[in-house]
Amino acid sequence: MDYSLANRKSAGMARGRNSALVEAFGAVLLEARSSAGLSQEELAFQADVDRTFVGLLENAKRQPSISVLFAMAGALGLAPETLVERTRKKMAKR
Repeated sequence: MDYSLANRKSAGMARGRNSALVEAFGAVLLEARSSAGLSQEELAFQADVDRTFVGLLENAKRQPSISVLFAMAGALGLAPETLVERTRKKMAKR
């Protein structure tokens, strides 16, 4: 795959950020958190991240690192690949 700057810009991924992907992940995280019956504060505590960071992720203001993805998944009782697959499926519907 070509990850040159010109190709990333044409794919909407300038500087490594794909807004649609970040929005899809945020929606998936919100759905998973709600299904687990957790507040943002409870999820943040269990994932060992700042309380406000969960809201920033859910509102597509930030994107997770790989370590945060694993921490969020663990706190939700899910495999990291489950969050990734749900995000991929949400992206495919767009």
